[in-house]
Amino acid sequence: DDSALASSRRSVHMLTELGSTQELGQSLVAQAAVWRHMGRAEQARTTLQEAIALFRQGGAAADMTDAQKQLDFNQVD
Repeated sequence: DDSALASSRRSVHMLTELGSTQELGQSLVAQAAVWRHMGRAEQARTTLQEAIALFRQGGAAADMTDAQKQLDFNQVD
């Protein structure tokens, strides 16, 4: 889990620097899955909400819908 989280954090950092909004959102969704797996529901919820905001900003409706479903399905909110 720590390795997956570290990889996700590196990805988020690089994509933030590049300004790749949609890919950043996708990396945040992956990071939220790691948080959930680690039992860190609050961090997963916050991370998914951040991803949803990025998808909304970038007009990535399909990704936004998928992230919202994960948020709802996993009752992370």
